[in-house]
Amino acid sequence: MTSYELCDLYKEILDELEGLEPYTTEIQSIFSKISQNNENILDIILQTGINGPTTNQINIIRNENIQSITNFAQKFDMLGNHSKLIEIKKVITEKYEQDHFKEFSQEMIIFFNLIDIFEDVTNKIYNYIKSKKNVALMQMFSSMNNCANQYSKLISGYKQIDTFINRLEYDYEDSNYANYKEISLHFFNREESFTVYIEHFSSINTIYNEIKELTNMNEYELKIVKIESGSIFEKLFGAEKIIDMIALLLKETINLIFKKFTFEGKIARKKDILDFLNDELDLIERMNEMGLNVPEEAKNSITKANTIIAGEVLKIASRSAKIKINDEILSLDENLTNKYIDENKMNLIESKKSEK
Repeated sequence: MTSYELCDLYKEILDELEGLEPYTTEIQSIFSKISQNNENILDIILQTGINGPTTNQINIIRNENIQSITNFAQKFDMLGNHSKLIEIKKVITEKYEQDHFKEFSQEMIIFFNLIDIFEDVTNKIYNYIKSKKNVALMQMFSSMNNCANQYSKLISGYKQIDTFINRLEYDYEDSNYANYKEISLHFFNREESFTVYIEHFSSINTIYNEIKELTNMNEYELKIVKIESGSIFEKLFGAEKIIDMIALLLKETINLIFKKFTFEGKIARKKDILDFLNDELDLIERMNEMGLNVPEEAKNSITKANTIIAGEVLKIASRSAKIKINDEILSLDENLTNKYIDENKMNLIESKKSEK
């Protein structure tokens, strides 16, 4: 399955989910109004105090907030909404049950979680209409807020994936690509979320851009030729000399990372890669050897570039114990694979904690 087939799948699912947009738009409208009212209440309190002469004005605004939510709840079509959510869930399940989408079935959980959030709003509205209690009102308010936020976040995220892929595809017949070349990358671990594919490309693209900036080759963008699911396969297309440099860079550094784990039993750190780039590989010298001219003024940026490249190479290598770069396979022994992947996952979790 290609990335473009996945885009078609996401478009079909988003078309279904966007049927809920009028509902979330109304929720967002209510929240905008309530947020403004709450700011007005705060201004009044700051100016006169909570027990000042304008207490009645505060109560009027509070009652207006309650009335807005109550009106929404009373006209809300609970049965119609419930039926719509069931139908959407059925459509999503049918999509992911197709043979070439089954390996991404874990993504259904993302969409089903959103549907559950919509169902929670329905339940909270029912509880409030039934009880008319303040606690039920606050629960409904909180559920509506969560629903609107999660809906916007999910729709926006998947639209960005679609835009990302379509923006980066290219036409083989375009004469502007005369000095371009392909690189094929195959990561043999299985992945169940398309966002991981984006992360892989993002790392390669960051390395590509660092080299591009060092050499002033700003007219050459990295493009996607093909992405296939299962074990990740990416075929990318960019400036010939930069692609050659990236292939060399990845082979040298990933080989270093795998050797360190094989002979020392240790996960490579960013400093290990940085030391290698600075002391052994000599990025500028290698680029010059490969016909990539680095202007004198750009050489001052090499430390920053090496630091960024080291971080991205480490991300790439930590995701798989077997990687094929064009026709060359770099891998760990099978008996080390699980330990390598598990330790990298723990290292990633620790790194994220330290960043907070």
